[in-house]
Amino acid sequence: MAGKTWITLVVTAPPGAATPPHTHNNAAVIATMIKGHMLNQMVHPELSSGTADTKDGCATVKGKPQPGPKVYGPGESWYEMPGCHHVRSENVGEEEAQFVANLVIDSSRLEAAENPVAGIFIIDAEEEEKLKLKNNTA
Repeated sequence: MAGKTWITLVVTAPPGAATPPHTHNNAAVIATMIKGHMLNQMVHPELSSGTADTKDGCATVKGKPQPGPKVYGPGESWYEMPGCHHVRSENVGEEEAQFVANLVIDSSRLEAAENPVAGIFIIDAEEEEKLKLKNNTA
C-alpha cells in the first residue's frame, strides 16, 4: 500500500481501565477482542449527514445513526472509520481485557508526528488539558 503504514498492536487493559476520548489521526482501525470485555462508543462526523453506511458504533444503518455504546467480548470485532471519534473505551469486566488493533494510516501523518504514539493516538484537546492540570497538581 503505497503511502500507507500498517500498524498492529496488542492492547491490554486492566479491570476498570479506560481511555479518554480520542481519534486515530484519520487511520482506519479494525480491532478484535482476545479476552475480556470492552465497552466502546464511536461517533463519526458523517453520522449527522446520514451518509455513512456500516454496521458498528461508527456508522449508520439505513441512514439512521447507531452511535450507542456496545460491549465486545472474545472473538468480536469493531471497525473505526477514518475520522472516527472514539468517545468511550473501557474495560467493563472483572478480568484483564486484551484486543488486537490493526491500523492503516497515511505514512505522512506518522512522519509528521513527534513520536509514533502521538501519530496514532490523539487525545481530545479538552481532555489533554485536564490531564495536564491533573499532572501539575499531583
